[in-house]
Amino acid sequence: MPRGGGPHNAGMVLLRLGVGVVFLWFGVAQLRDPDFGAPYLPQLVYTVGDAIGVVDFDRLFTVIHGAIEVALASALIVGLFTRAAALLLAAQLAVIVITVYALAGPASAVRDFGVLIATLVVAVNGPDRMAADGWGRSRSS
Repeated sequence: MPRGGGPHNAGMVLLRLGVGVVFLWFGVAQLRDPDFGAPYLPQLVYTVGDAIGVVDFDRLFTVIHGAIEVALASALIVGLFTRAAALLLAAQLAVIVITVYALAGPASAVRDFGVLIATLVVAVNGPDRMAADGWGRSRSS
């Protein structure tokens, strides 16, 4: 995709930054409070914790998930590995949408579905003109 200017590219910059900030906020929330989102954890997390004998595995899982989310969100905000970061964030969010939909219904999952679609738009469009992915490259590429 051309990295030219114009309203489309400005919109993609805003979308990348906005989606990145949303993921960053949720990642930091998980790091600060490992019980954040506990009602929406799939039963599989508890089953794995019991099987491997790790006490509070659900909290450990949340912290690890939060750290990964912070790292990927930071990459997205900077525009580093834009497509890969957006695809990985979209994949994990797709699991969250399915889980929340199953546990709480469509009214609870619709917001996450909207963020999922926005994240996929960033992945499809790739790096915008302000993304670090393109720093040092000519503007004509």
